[in-house]
Amino acid sequence: MENFVKYALDHGGSIHPLIIPSELHSGLGLMNPSVFNHNGKIIVILRSVNYTFYHSERKLFQHPWGPLTYIHPQDDIHLRTWNYWLELDDNLSVQKQHKINTDRFDTYEPAWDFVGLEDARLVYWDDEFYITGVRRDTTPNGEGRMELSRLQVREDSVTEVDRWRIPLPNGHPYSYCEKNWMPLVAEPFRYIKWSNPGECVDVDPQAKQTVYHKRSTQEQAINRAPRGGS
Repeated sequence: MENFVKYALDHGGSIHPLIIPSELHSGLGLMNPSVFNHNGKIIVILRSVNYTFYHSERKLFQHPWGPLTYIHPQDDIHLRTWNYWLELDDNLSVQKQHKINTDRFDTYEPAWDFVGLEDARLVYWDDEFYITGVRRDTTPNGEGRMELSRLQVREDSVTEVDRWRIPLPNGHPYSYCEKNWMPLVAEPFRYIKWSNPGECVDVDPQAKQTVYHKRSTQEQAINRAPRGGS
């Protein structure tokens, strides 16, 4: 990431903070922006969380539980995510912000510590706005699956009006946590699921089906397992 930022700055890019009023969110982390250019209007989905993440650099000063530790509020053991809709002007300053209202579907008791739609990305398919990301709070073992939510966007609000949980493709072996599938902007309901080897899938949210569109047999010898748009 540091190399990417340096590359952008060296080629005329600039850095702009994405800040929303603290009274609209938990006052802690703002992260994982998804930037979308919709007919010249810059829209951002910004993630807010109720926790901080302690990372012991170079494994110095480790916590007894290990180098990576989530620090949550004393009165809430859940690690919660909320998503915000931002609209930017030509100078990339925030002009409008709305917390995405998910009350219609958040009626169940979370079954896992991580709550909410994580790493949400914005797309515009068939004249509708959607956000898509991973959710892990529906099963007691934290099984992660990609979800797709249709949004109703009004001048004074943004509301989730449909939600679908995306199953694994037919014939795919069981996977504990699917995340970071990359939606294809110009091809509705199609994702790059995996990068090594390449896997492209089509999703039918109404029928609750996922099928392979294309799969590569070539796999690079690397030490990581890159997902989606990695």
